[in-house]
Amino acid sequence: MQDTCHLTSQINKIEKQLKTLIKTSEALSQNYKLITSLKGIGLVVGAQLLYHTNNFKRFDSWRQFSSYCGTAPFGHSSGSSIHKKRKCHPMEDR
Repeated sequence: MQDTCHLTSQINKIEKQLKTLIKTSEALSQNYKLITSLKGIGLVVGAQLLYHTNNFKRFDSWRQFSSYCGTAPFGHSSGSSIHKKRKCHPMEDR
């Protein structure tokens, strides 16, 4: 029981630090508010997206971002004889 309370207090402390860090920058705060307005995106996923995308400055287009996320499948074919199942790029963030 004490372990659960200790872990819960650590999680709350980390979440508080994340929120404080996000509030330090106006641009981070604005993008965090926008990203968490989407259904299913909370504090952890929103902060992770901001971190991995450098506040959405890492990618020049939505296509690059969707490739990185693994939501843009690529087809594979060789002439007219080989047609394989569409796969995501191997450099995506799995």
